[in-house]
Amino acid sequence: MVTPEGILIDKDKSVSINEFPVPKDQKQIKSFLGCCNFYRRYIKNFAKRALPLTNLLRKDTPFEWTSETQEAFDDIKKAILNPPVLALPDQNAELQITTDASSRGIGAVLEQKYPNSEVKPLYFF
Repeated sequence: MVTPEGILIDKDKSVSINEFPVPKDQKQIKSFLGCCNFYRRYIKNFAKRALPLTNLLRKDTPFEWTSETQEAFDDIKKAILNPPVLALPDQNAELQITTDASSRGIGAVLEQKYPNSEVKPLYFF
């Protein structure tokens, strides 16, 4: 939803993510991550947060639901239900890209820096 404050996730549509049951197999993990894929631009470090889930999709990896995968599942659901407001582009504000990388993932944020030094995200990669 586009508002004067910025771009928001429609809470009514994110309810289905919150009601998604704990996956019991790889097919259900794929289904959950597929549902979440649309919202990943709202979630900082999505790939890193989803890593315990995506690791279960590897070939020849036994399906074992652990506390780490449960935490990742809950964290993604929470992030979708409480996302940041993405700013609308402002041609008077400076654009900047902030990047981060580790052995577990890589990410970037397209941001705008305003004259008052405030920085707001436009898009998470």
